[in-house]
Amino acid sequence: MIPRVSIITPIYNEESNIIKCYEQVINQTYNNIEWVVINDGSTDNSFKLLNDLKLLHVNPFVTIKIINQGNAGAAQARKNGIEQATGIFCCILDCDDQLSSDAITLAINEIDKDSDIDIVCFNVDYITNNITLSKFDYKFDHWPISGRDAFKSTIDGWGVSGWFFFKKEIMIKATNDYQLKIGNNINDDEILSRLCLYNSNKISICSGVYGYVNNLCSTTKKTNKYYYKVINTAVYLNDFVINNCIEMKFESITNLVSNLWGVFLRSVRWEKELDNIEDWDTLLKNTISKISKINCISMKHKKASFENIIKILIIKIYLKFR
Repeated sequence: MIPRVSIITPIYNEESNIIKCYEQVINQTYNNIEWVVINDGSTDNSFKLLNDLKLLHVNPFVTIKIINQGNAGAAQARKNGIEQATGIFCCILDCDDQLSSDAITLAINEIDKDSDIDIVCFNVDYITNNITLSKFDYKFDHWPISGRDAFKSTIDGWGVSGWFFFKKEIMIKATNDYQLKIGNNINDDEILSRLCLYNSNKISICSGVYGYVNNLCSTTKKTNKYYYKVINTAVYLNDFVINNCIEMKFESITNLVSNLWGVFLRSVRWEKELDNIEDWDTLLKNTISKISKINCISMKHKKASFENIIKILIIKIYLKFR
C-alpha cells in the first residue's frame, strides 16, 4: 500500500469554510489520505456540520477523523491532531487556506527520491480576495538543504516557509521538546515549525502550492489583549539559539528586539482599549532586562546594533512615563 498521509485541520467557528476545505482534501490526486479535523470548542455549527459531512462522505481514498476538544487554541489543536493521526506523513491545512490538488503527490515524490528527506516545502501563494498578490521568497536556490541551514535562515525573518509536508515523527519530537504551555504564547506554531526544521536531516521543495488566504475579517487583525505573549516565543527561540546555534546569536537578538518593538507599537496604538496594559509593560520590561544581560553589540552588524539599541531606549523611556 502507498503510505497514508494525514492532513491536519484545526477548526474554531469555521462553518463558512468547512465545505471548501473538505473539497481541497478530497480533490487531492494522492490516493491514501486521512483528514484529521480538530474542533477546538467551536460555538457555531462547525461540529454538527463536520459530523453531517462525515455521514455523507463516500470518497474511498479519503477517511475522515473528527476530534472534539474544549477550546485550547490552534497550537494545542494541531498537537492533538498530529498525535492521533495515523499517517506516516502529515501536513497542516488551515480551514480557510488552499492546497493545490497535486500538492501531496508532488511532496511524496520528493521523499521517494531520498529517504533522508524529512520535510518537503510547498510553494506559497499569498491570496487576498481570491487574487494571488505575492509568493513566498525562499532564500535557497539549490535543494535539498540541511535542516540546520533551514533553521538558521528563519532566526531573523523566514528564509524557508513554515507551510510544509513533514514526517510525523519530526513534529512529535518538536512538540515533545517544546512542551506547549497553554495560555503562555499565541504563536507556538512558529517555534514548532523552526524546531521541525532544526531536527530534520534534509529538506526539499516541490511545486505543489499552499495558498495562504488573507482573511480581512480575521480576529488577529483586531485588538488582541494577549498579543504581547508573542514575546515569550521570541525569548524561547533566543534561548534555544544561544544553547544550540551560538553563531546566530546576534540574528536571534535582533529578532527578539523586533518582536519587542512590534508589541510596544501595538501597546501604544491599543493602549486605551486594553484592560491589561500592566501585563504588557511587565513583560516588555522583564525582556529588556534579560537582553541587557546579553552582549547584543556586533561589530559585524553595526547598523543593526545601533537600531536595536535605539528601539530599546525608546521603549524604556516610554514605559517609564506611561
